[in-house]
Amino acid sequence: MLISPRRFCKSSVVAKALKGRRRKSNTVNLQQATSVLDLSAKLLKEFFKVHPMEKVRHLISHFSVFPSVSLNYMTGSTDISFQPGADGVVCLGDVFSLMENVHTNSDRLIVVLDEFQEIREMRANLKETEAGNAGKQLARDKSNTTLIRGV
Repeated sequence: MLISPRRFCKSSVVAKALKGRRRKSNTVNLQQATSVLDLSAKLLKEFFKVHPMEKVRHLISHFSVFPSVSLNYMTGSTDISFQPGADGVVCLGDVFSLMENVHTNSDRLIVVLDEFQEIREMRANLKETEAGNAGKQLARDKSNTTLIRGV
């Protein structure tokens, strides 16, 4: 975890530390995620930037809620979303499981959650049982994920 006051260039330090590393990494800015469901979609979109969908498509078929994936042929970008009203905690669990199944312990994916304090807003919007399930999911999956936290 990387902790310092706001506006102390933590994101730049992390980006520089990751540059040139052989391990793959994903960075998601939590300020841009409006809900746990949106966070799930953003994590999956970042995951597809380092893993072509063709190679992991069979793993996505095991998701509890199948994501909607569209490709913009003009820009080459991929848009990913989940059905509105889907359980964000379940979708987040599916995304973490995908990350866990694709990577081995020796080649773990580095996941950077920038502006981590925003998770409080998401948690406030969850029902109490969903928040508990999200915490359990994060605790279960953290063993195979490196987390760099900004405050």
